[in-house]
Amino acid sequence: MVQKVVAMTDKQPEALRLADALEDFWGQYDGPQEPHELNAAAELRRLYGLTQRQDALVLDAERYRWLRQYNTAKYPQVTEAFYLGDRNLDAAIDAAMKGTP
Repeated sequence: MVQKVVAMTDKQPEALRLADALEDFWGQYDGPQEPHELNAAAELRRLYGLTQRQDALVLDAERYRWLRQYNTAKYPQVTEAFYLGDRNLDAAIDAAMKGTP
């Protein structure tokens, strides 16, 4: 059995750390029925992915609300990024959002 040691300063999310620990404990299981712990590890990874997606959607919604509330003419970097189809539009909006009350 191989165990990973995760330092307290490690930035790995708890859900992924637990999934790793469950998978490390069982290793390459080739029995007749997959242990519930491996199913739990897969579910932890799935749920973590959903929370990541939710966080991204919340940030997109905040950007959208900010664009509707503030006149982007005051923020030329946002207007320029928008009209040029710049891939850094999100970063430009984020920077402008930090400068607004």
